[in-house]
Amino acid sequence: MSNHEDSKSNDILQWPEDREAKCEYGGVIVVKGLTSVVERMPNGDIIKTPWLDTAESDTYCKQLAIEAKVYQRLGEHPRLVKFKDWNPDKHALTLEYMPYGNMEAYVKRLRSECSVFKRGFFNSAFECFSWMDQMAEALSLLHSKGVIHCDVAPRNFLLGADRNIRIADFGGSSIDGSKALVCVNRRYRLPCSSWEEMATVKGDLFALGSVIYFLIEGKEPFEELSEAEVKTKFKAGQFPEFTDIGKASCCEEILRLCWHQEAESAEQIRKVLAEIRAEKHRWM
Repeated sequence: MSNHEDSKSNDILQWPEDREAKCEYGGVIVVKGLTSVVERMPNGDIIKTPWLDTAESDTYCKQLAIEAKVYQRLGEHPRLVKFKDWNPDKHALTLEYMPYGNMEAYVKRLRSECSVFKRGFFNSAFECFSWMDQMAEALSLLHSKGVIHCDVAPRNFLLGADRNIRIADFGGSSIDGSKALVCVNRRYRLPCSSWEEMATVKGDLFALGSVIYFLIEGKEPFEELSEAEVKTKFKAGQFPEFTDIGKASCCEEILRLCWHQEAESAEQIRKVLAEIRAEKHRWM
């Protein structure tokens, strides 16, 4: 992959310290992101607007328009944040507020040296399997509508008031084969050489494997290695193992399907998850 392509990766998402975010709609700023600002309104909704004072503003506006287009195409679904409104003149996207934030922040807040189930991330192992299934369900929905997310990562799975999963952030997505505007970081990225290969069902499913690993272990794949080292490992077909043998026995088949590109669809992963859950009922 070229350096130009790497420059579009969402490897580092940080609040731009040199930018001032204004409350344009009378709300409170809750996220000051790399490409946009999220403002929570008094009625509980959130409004997402792009940064308009940078050299990349045109790209940010385009990404938000793509995100709105995806929401409009997908319609309402339990695995989606509820779409409220899109104002193309003001580049303002109004969505339902997710009180538990994103999975990455949620898991990291609770991270400890213990395994995920011992430290109380979930009320039960059943809930963990439900999250895995919900993530696969979300991707299945996207793929059935001609959308490839292209940025599947823990930060882009949000938690609603019911603690169920919603997939979000479609600004870089590929629609009907269009070129993606972003790519996910190395730990969630298919070890391929071309931009087009990433914007595929298998690219999203590969990333799902890494998200499931993060969910169980509370850390990213090969967290201790550099991005270049991770790329080398993935290209060689080498992937991290679970620290708990019991968890490995339940999830290794799913990760094989994702990481080794054996799964043809998210629905295939859901089917295997259902079979594992039925077989491992004693662990539940």
